Amino acid sequence: MFKNKKGDVGDFIVMLPIVFIIAISLFIGLKVWGEFDDKFQSLDIVQNSSAQVQINQSMQGMDNAFNIFDKMFIFFFFGFYLALLVSIGFLDTNRWFFIGFLILFGIIMFLGMVLSDVATEIVESDGLSSVITDAPATYHIMQYLPYYLFGMLVLFGIVLYGVGSRTS
Repeated sequence: MFKNKKGDVGDFIVMLPIVFIIAISLFIGLKVWGEFDDKFQSLDIVQNSSAQVQINQSMQGMDNAFNIFDKMFIFFFFGFYLALLVSIGFLDTNRWFFIGFLILFGIIMFLGMVLSDVATEIVESDGLSSVITDAPATYHIMQYLPYYLFGMLVLFGIVLYGVGSRTS
C-alpha cells in the first residue's frame, strides 16, 4: 500500500503533531525525573548508605541520558525535514499544483503557529518552567517553529516548483 509513497508537503501536517508531542513529552519527562531525583537523593536510606558513591554515579548517568534527548530532538526535527526534502525532489510536479501548495502552505503555517503557542504556554507554565534550561534547543525550536516552517516550506516550494520543473 505504501510501497512507492514519496514525501510531499502534506507530510508536514503529520510531522507537526509528532514534533509537538515529542517536545511536550520531553519536558514532562525532564520534570518527572528532576522531582524523582530530588526526592530520591533526600531519602535517609540513600544519604546513609555505604553505596552512596555508586548511587550518585547511577543518578548522574541517568541525568546524562536525559540530556541526550534534547540533541535527539534536534536530530529528529531536521532529519525528518531532510528526508522529506530528498524524497520530494523525486516527485514529478505540474505548475497547476502550485495553487494547492499555497493552500497547504497556509494550513501548515497556521497549524505551526498554533502548536508553537500551545507548546510555549505549556512549557512556560509554573509546573514546567524549571526544566526549560534542561532542553534549550527543544524550547527554541518550539518557540520559533513558525519561522523554521516558513523557511522549510519555501525551500520545498523551490524544490517542487522552481527552476527546472520536470513537467509542464
